[in-house]
Amino acid sequence: LSFLIFTMIFSLKTYFFYLIATMIVLTFGEKCAMEQPGKCYFTNVTTTSGNPFFNPTSDNNTAVNEIWFVDSQIEIFTDELCNRFPNLMLIMMSSCGTKGIRKAALNNCAKLKVLDLSLNQLTELDINLFPAENQIESLNFSFNKLSQLNGLTFKSTNNLKVLDLSKNWLPAFPPLN
Repeated sequence: LSFLIFTMIFSLKTYFFYLIATMIVLTFGEKCAMEQPGKCYFTNVTTTSGNPFFNPTSDNNTAVNEIWFVDSQIEIFTDELCNRFPNLMLIMMSSCGTKGIRKAALNNCAKLKVLDLSLNQLTELDINLFPAENQIESLNFSFNKLSQLNGLTFKSTNNLKVLDLSKNWLPAFPPLN
């Protein structure tokens, strides 16, 4: 009987600590590791279409220039990164299982130059994905499932130097208007 009581108390104690840890993550969010100045690494972040937000943060959000995801599953790319990190110049979300991008995801990324969403599950890019005022120089959407593309999608990317759409399901590249 004492063993049973001990096991129950230990289980309740473990469950209590799990609840506290969950509440801390939900309240304060995912904090990135800054291994180099301006470079923020998020590891083991998981979001779903039902819960696409993860509340990213760092010690100094305005000092973050680059965000890298490692061993993460980000099903929907939302506007969280651009809203929280106003000086982002690079977003590396390769191999994150990303299936979609919210329409306003890049609206507050005025300084963004490099976006890598390669090796994901994207099937389409919204015609209004890129805001009118942007600094984007390099886009990597290779190894996705893009099967059609509107030429107007890239109309506002005037600084674009590199566009990688290789290894998608595109039958032909649309004329850029």
